[in-house]
Amino acid sequence: MASLPYAALFVLGGVFTAWWIASARIPRSADQAVVALMARHILEGRGHPVFYWGATYGGTLEPHLLAPVFGLFGATPAAFRAFYVALWALFAAGTAAYTARFFGRRAGLLAAAYLAIPPFFLPYKVLTSDGAYASVALLGLAVLWLATDADSRLEKGRGADATLALLGFAAGVGVWVTPVTLPVATVAVAWLLARPGRRPGVQAFAACAAGALVGAAPSLVWNLRHAGQSVRARELAPASGAGLISNLTGFFGGSLPVLLGAARPNFNEATEPSFPGAFIVVPFVAGLLLVPALLAVRRDRRLRLLLAVFAVLAAATILVARRAPREPRYMVAAYAAFVPLLAASLAGASSGLPRAAAAAGFALLLMSDLSGAVRARRHIEDANDAQVTGPLEPLLTELRARGITRLWTNYWAAYRITFESGGVILAAPVALEDANRVATIQDAVRTSPDPAVVLLPPRDACFRTALIEHAEPYSESRSGAFAIFHGLPESIRDVARSGALPMPVAAYRPTWGAAELPVRLAPGGEAGGSAHVTNTGPCTWMNNVRLVVSWNGPETREAAFSTPDRRVAPGETADLTFRLRAPQTAGDYRLRLDLDQSGIARFSAKGGATLDARVLVAP
Repeated sequence: MASLPYAALFVLGGVFTAWWIASARIPRSADQAVVALMARHILEGRGHPVFYWGATYGGTLEPHLLAPVFGLFGATPAAFRAFYVALWALFAAGTAAYTARFFGRRAGLLAAAYLAIPPFFLPYKVLTSDGAYASVALLGLAVLWLATDADSRLEKGRGADATLALLGFAAGVGVWVTPVTLPVATVAVAWLLARPGRRPGVQAFAACAAGALVGAAPSLVWNLRHAGQSVRARELAPASGAGLISNLTGFFGGSLPVLLGAARPNFNEATEPSFPGAFIVVPFVAGLLLVPALLAVRRDRRLRLLLAVFAVLAAATILVARRAPREPRYMVAAYAAFVPLLAASLAGASSGLPRAAAAAGFALLLMSDLSGAVRARRHIEDANDAQVTGPLEPLLTELRARGITRLWTNYWAAYRITFESGGVILAAPVALEDANRVATIQDAVRTSPDPAVVLLPPRDACFRTALIEHAEPYSESRSGAFAIFHGLPESIRDVARSGALPMPVAAYRPTWGAAELPVRLAPGGEAGGSAHVTNTGPCTWMNNVRLVVSWNGPETREAAFSTPDRRVAPGETADLTFRLRAPQTAGDYRLRLDLDQSGIARFSAKGGATLDARVLVAP
């Protein structure tokens, strides 16, 4: 009978999980499809990639765990979803069990209740995961459990070598999956070193270090062979200056409300509060509910561990350059510390009015979580290619009916089409315009005699206009918002194979703004330059639009720059910064700034304006 309340809460959590999925509140994405394609690749015996395709980070723990699931149940979207539901259930049950073991049964029940109706961001990230975040949550929990267990063993005079070896292994695997887990392991080890009385000996920490080396071995070996590329990944770059201040305000104004269930997570849309005033009320109430734990921190080392983990993860999130305040993905591991901390604090509330106030505050948090889930975005259909998260079954049916098995599309649709069609239809991102993770799929589409092009608004209108201007026959059909272009002219197919799609003539119409260019340079000398250019055409410039600078005078030379290195929508202005190197021959030069759509044409060749300036090259 003692386990009946836990079972009831577990069933309640299962009901909510089923509702989130059935109501399309949990999205499907290309990143998830890449995980599934990698698992199928592993299952078929075609290799064991260390990191995610197209990346130098993101350990492939989840694809390796998913592969045998596919072997048993088939490589299907349903099996994929069931796998992540199991990981979510494991995290929820494990967190409640950890809390009950180290903070008492009442705290365990409160943790189970909180996870039955959690802040929506937690299941949103674990169930989608993108190949890492379910692992981040589970490995964070494993490190905390093993550290607390080692502390308990040392307190009782028992050996902790094996526990510390497992702790090191979990920390090492975490470093392989993503360095986001490193703050948890660092705090846990420091906490054990700082414990009063008996501390782990040299042998115990040698076991911990050995476990860490084994767990991190895939990453360590790969980086030794590739000059430490993971360490240089842009995801690890620190923020500074204005970026740091923006991160700080973004954390308290966006990340914390999302983490606590006061706002819905989504980095592409405006944050919506779970109820009016939730951005202020929910963090304030959560802070009040943590007061008993904060007052007990001095006498309970375990509470200090949890508090330190949450604080260090928050600091790390603020310090990293690449982050989305409304989707604080780097804080997923913090739930392994926050939930037990909150539950232990609630269990420690005194009797009478404080306990009644704590119950009311806890009820408010649960109601906010429920309201946030109700308000969460439903991924029912896709209107543009910012992300493709809705059902693709109608599109796949239309493609099959048309006999289309090879096609170009955007990144967010490509790998979903490939996986969800069972590999019968191979779809690749347009090479120069979008990220490409799977070279074999790209090659299969490139060598196809008649690949189609599938686009969402607004890109479909631009491509259609370009086809009309080309004045050769083609066919078009639709599936919802998707436009399917097939039977394309050979010249257009050749362009797509080279890596880009043509734009209509009106799209090659930039307007140049203020520029800072040198008026005099020594032969071979260097100087910085900048210019502003506005997209005054009807189409978005994709990532393959770049700046080209030419020198015309006694010498003729040209240099290409990756700037603006982003999509530029109609009406947007891009700030171009670059570094010029003068020709070696002295003389009077005309410096020309032009834009180039890689694989297609110079903007000036399509009638677009250039920015010209005179530069004297002289000693």
